[in-house]
Amino acid sequence: MTANIQDTGTQGVDPKLQVFEALAALAYATESTISRFYIDQSRMLSATVNACMPEGLRGARVLDMGCGWGTTTMAFSRLGPPKEIWAVDSSAAMIDLYRLVLIDDRPIQPVLLELGASAILGRLYPQLIKHLERMRREFRDGLFWRNAGEVRSMRSSCLDFALPENGKLFDVLVANNMVHWPIKEIMAKLESAGASREEAFDQAFARVFGGFAKLVRPGGIVAFLEPKDFLFEDRNPGRDTDLMQNEAAYHPIMTAMQETVNRLLLERHGIKRQTYSTTRLFRLSELPRRLRSVGLELERESGYEYCVEGDPIDSIITRMPMWTGAINLPLETKMALAFDAGEIVREQLLHVELNRPMRAQEFIFVARVV
Repeated sequence: MTANIQDTGTQGVDPKLQVFEALAALAYATESTISRFYIDQSRMLSATVNACMPEGLRGARVLDMGCGWGTTTMAFSRLGPPKEIWAVDSSAAMIDLYRLVLIDDRPIQPVLLELGASAILGRLYPQLIKHLERMRREFRDGLFWRNAGEVRSMRSSCLDFALPENGKLFDVLVANNMVHWPIKEIMAKLESAGASREEAFDQAFARVFGGFAKLVRPGGIVAFLEPKDFLFEDRNPGRDTDLMQNEAAYHPIMTAMQETVNRLLLERHGIKRQTYSTTRLFRLSELPRRLRSVGLELERESGYEYCVEGDPIDSIITRMPMWTGAINLPLETKMALAFDAGEIVREQLLHVELNRPMRAQEFIFVARVV
């Protein structure tokens, strides 16, 4: 038996260019071939959710909100397995890549070559192909596929996603490293209209998580993972300080890469850019109350520390299109600039700094629909 595949179309997507559109989605996917960062996130999140369900994920209906190119779907497909996985992302490029890797029968490499991925990604391209082809083989031979699980993919903003008429509610909604995106989007609009930051956050939080709660059955689970740079551990200032001091955003390599990219942008294109920094959106002491206000009861919180396994400079290079998303330059220009910055930093930094572990902290939250 094989999986039942459905393309459920598009819902309410803003037509303007987004950070992860075009080949930027491939650059972002390449990061997992270097550090396995998103793969490990997905596995930790799926295992946590599985442990919170009486019978695990067996037979469950799962909504993978902000599915990207499929690492979270992959992780959830190995447990249970679920009966259905609905994959939703606001990026057309991410949904296209998701379908190409996990669902389509087209050979992956010719499609990416036609798109120009080899020219954009350069020396990182071969490992991306190897990674995506392995993902396809593992998914197609895996537990979910063998048990005729149903896959439905859709391009939609999480703010506009709605079940089809007479559609059943989900058992699990999972949002892996994506909740900060819609919240920041809503906040920016409200603050530009005159709202204070606190007022904007209150409204954004209620809209995002209130919407999530309406898609899940009573007793079902809403689970999300967020990096430390979007969280403020105000319950324990000492712990917060320790985590911040060891956050990737303040690693010497990250600092050097950001400063070098900014210098090259100014020298070559006359563009001034601020250095990337952390954004403390969520106060952990307030999270249970905020979730309760939209019908969710926080059941579990866990955190873990992760070290980048591969080349930290290459890891940063692949994320540069995201960090420079607001800059109006072609993707190939951004990638070339990132590669050049990487070579400069390799020559400047001492060997000890290049081998110092780059750490990141992740928090997983599981809430139950009341």
